[in-house]
Amino acid sequence: MRRAHDRSGHDVGVVMSARLDRPALSEWCRRRLGNEPEQVLFEAGYLSQVTGLRLKNGADIVVKVRPWQERLTGCGQVQHSLSVSGFPAPPLLVPPERLGQLGVSAEALIHVGTLLATEADSAARFAETMALLVRSAPHPATLSTLAPSPAWVGWDHPAEKLWPAPDDRLGDLNDQPVDRWLDEIAEAIRTQLLALDRPVVIGHGDWYSQNLRWVDRHLHVVHDWDRTVLLLSPRPLSPGKPRVRALLDRSRRPSSVGRRPGCGPAPSTPRRRASSAPIPPPH
Repeated sequence: MRRAHDRSGHDVGVVMSARLDRPALSEWCRRRLGNEPEQVLFEAGYLSQVTGLRLKNGADIVVKVRPWQERLTGCGQVQHSLSVSGFPAPPLLVPPERLGQLGVSAEALIHVGTLLATEADSAARFAETMALLVRSAPHPATLSTLAPSPAWVGWDHPAEKLWPAPDDRLGDLNDQPVDRWLDEIAEAIRTQLLALDRPVVIGHGDWYSQNLRWVDRHLHVVHDWDRTVLLLSPRPLSPGKPRVRALLDRSRRPSSVGRRPGCGPAPSTPRRRASSAPIPPPH
């Protein structure tokens, strides 16, 4: 266990450490890739250990270490299928495999690409490339499993409580003794989603700027395929759901969520990254 911080230095809770020390990492590379590292290019991680390495044969790779889940096998299957079909996913060199309580994998390090600069077409480009991913991905029936979904997109979790168990801190998100309006909104939306009779498709559960790199405003590479998820096949929800609309209107008023009675206004909270840290900018 360790304290974790976001990239701005804010404490975001207690996280399970999933790490291989340097000798173990070198031994794994020698055994699985036939080569040992000669240089560490970068080290990062939030819920996982992400290490960029240059091997003695000159190849640049990324080794990822995280707590083992069976869903990692399905994530690797999706990444490999997309990569060989031409979608910009890093080529998978070693699919996720179990090593004790850890899952370890290796992929090619893609150096080229930058974050997408904000322009009028930026939102459309994110949407279009996500749609391309959905069209290009393998059929869910061909995969082993992608369950359970990561906690922050886990509205389909099987527990009776509203919020799933967090994967990056201790505590129960259902145990909030203050204003419950956010829970009411989430419960209404989750009820609608669970009632939908729609096929599922493959998606990316952490589709945001830090995980995508672009060249001339064209998608060049997508990182963080541990976050592969099953999504409901897109179709607009019915606009005639007054309960959800009323709750959303109610959400515009000031909230006491996140503070104890008598403690004054809730401080502003930075956006939390609930996933492994993104690949750093190209070296």
